[in-house]
Amino acid sequence: MKKLKDIKNKFLFGFSHDKKYVYLNMRKSYSNFFFTLADKKHKVIVCNTAAMVLGKLERRRRRKAPQTIEYMIASFDKYFLLYNITGIKLILHIRPGFSIINLVRSLQSRNIFLIKILYKRKLPFSLTRGRRKKY
Repeated sequence: MKKLKDIKNKFLFGFSHDKKYVYLNMRKSYSNFFFTLADKKHKVIVCNTAAMVLGKLERRRRRKAPQTIEYMIASFDKYFLLYNITGIKLILHIRPGFSIINLVRSLQSRNIFLIKILYKRKLPFSLTRGRRKKY
């Protein structure tokens, strides 16, 4: 616990409508989720992956399950309590889908509110169309 108290003084948090907020970056690869918690200057506090939370030997199908997001948010609970965080600005690096709905539900159960959702998905070089969607 001493290490966490020492870390607490290094980060700056933003205030919006009397809520202390942080940025949560959400990325996804083919078989893994990546969540990064950052302060208002986008300085990384902690980064978690589905493989870290569930274990590296878990199956890919389990790492992409909706319950995985709940477990990953639960791994951030000690940081939410330590910094008294009540709001999150979500930065998406993926296509919006059901994973975001599961994320919002797990945050609402912890009384943490979404202040803003930013969408930062990379565009292809031609800028005329998105990547071909494989279903």
